[in-house]
Amino acid sequence: MKEIETRGKTGKLAEERSNSTTVKQAWFCVAALPLGGTIFKTEAGSSANFLDKLSDATIGWVDYVTQDADFDKEALSAATQLGFSNELVSFFIGQS
Repeated sequence: MKEIETRGKTGKLAEERSNSTTVKQAWFCVAALPLGGTIFKTEAGSSANFLDKLSDATIGWVDYVTQDADFDKEALSAATQLGFSNELVSFFIGQS
């Protein structure tokens, strides 16, 4: 898992970005933490690797790349890991 923390004063990441921004893990998370304007950025194989940072964040963004052909099942599982209810997610993915 790769973590990048920076201070929000400059607005620049602590490491140089490459021309390619391909995400290599299933999960990608960026969050603005309230203390000192720190930006947290990570790729992870599991949401458990960043849930503590995300719960403390002022605002956050999470992307999840599905791995299986059963998108609805995997999307439901990923969203509930982040604390969304089965009912809400089922509504958005069109399940009854």
